[in-house]
Amino acid sequence: MGGKKRIIWIDQLKCVAFIFVIIGHLSINSTFYSWIYSFHMPLFLFSTGLTMNFEKINQTPFKYYFLTHAKRMLIPYFWLQMLSFCLRQAEIMVKHKSQVPVPTFLLGIITGHSRLVRAPSNPLYYVLVLFIAEIVIWAIVKLCKTNKTWITLCSVLLLPAGLCFTSVPMVWHINCVPAAVFFIVVGNLLMDLYRAKREKLESLNAFLYIALILALFAVGFACWKYNGRFSLYGNYYGEEFTVAALAATTTSAAIALCVMKLPSMKLVTFIGQNTLFYLGIHKPLLIVFEAMFPQYTKNAVFIIAATIVCTLVLVPATLLGKRLFPFALGQFTETPNKMQKAGQLIALLLSLLVPYNYFLNHWNGGILKSTPLYTVLSLLVFIAITTFFWALTSKFIPVIYLCSKEKRTPSQIKA
Repeated sequence: MGGKKRIIWIDQLKCVAFIFVIIGHLSINSTFYSWIYSFHMPLFLFSTGLTMNFEKINQTPFKYYFLTHAKRMLIPYFWLQMLSFCLRQAEIMVKHKSQVPVPTFLLGIITGHSRLVRAPSNPLYYVLVLFIAEIVIWAIVKLCKTNKTWITLCSVLLLPAGLCFTSVPMVWHINCVPAAVFFIVVGNLLMDLYRAKREKLESLNAFLYIALILALFAVGFACWKYNGRFSLYGNYYGEEFTVAALAATTTSAAIALCVMKLPSMKLVTFIGQNTLFYLGIHKPLLIVFEAMFPQYTKNAVFIIAATIVCTLVLVPATLLGKRLFPFALGQFTETPNKMQKAGQLIALLLSLLVPYNYFLNHWNGGILKSTPLYTVLSLLVFIAITTFFWALTSKFIPVIYLCSKEKRTPSQIKA
């Protein structure tokens, strides 16, 4: 059997979602900003649900499932935060602003919520939410035995656990997980609907197809106008979660129908296949742009230009990352080549910029005016965490690689 074939329009849908994320992080128009936030993060969750196979999940042992997702998400989360830290230093040099205390950034990476403690890259919270959400989905699927009705019911019953803590910052955004689980399940149901109605959908003439898209946009727009801004990051859903969910679902469906009609474009597909790297790095990069051109940040032309430049600059950065630092993108090989081994060493050396910057700032009388004991303890914690993740990356701790090779389930062996 060959490998799983990717669905091109879903990759392109992720690229479109990412472009909306960039515009949302740059937009100064409060109305436009609010509208984008009514669907752009749910669109990512829907796209995850579109490709999720509950039958395969039901056949997967928890140890393999957990370690695979930890390798694919948590290790990249750490290294992308470290890379974002380096970009933050560039911002500080350009703006000549005061240094953020390194223990603050370090603790921000651990807590995973910048409203608790500032982290180098805020958007990477999504990786943590998605990781926990997929673990919860594994448990739900095991409980419901792939019955879509019961899976949907369980995802709905989980919602109050998160909605009781709206706008409350929690470690790793755990109160956002029930909503994330719900949107992933809805995305899976939408994929089932698409497969069932695909022939009828593709047979629609252009007028009816456009009318359907406009109708979905209209419903989404009306729900947004009534309900207001949606924020997965803040676990805030306006006046009514059901209205927010309808706005996100209809608008996302309309965008998906538009993307389905797009021709296959290599650049768009490439970005969609590497959104993890893009999500992690784009915000610090945008901050550097804004620091370089502060007089233009309120200009609509700057927003468009920054979106295009950021998107294009990250293409060679991603290609280089895939060659040197595949572990930062959740990709591992059994026998790393020379470039990958060099990348592991470079990653370790780059991480040493943190204690160097810490000492430089501390001894120059910067913001950090801590006691010697606090300084030593902070550095020890940093060294321990960096060493742990580098060891995982370099296979010094092999447990994470026990799941490197996909294992066949008993039913697959019989087949």
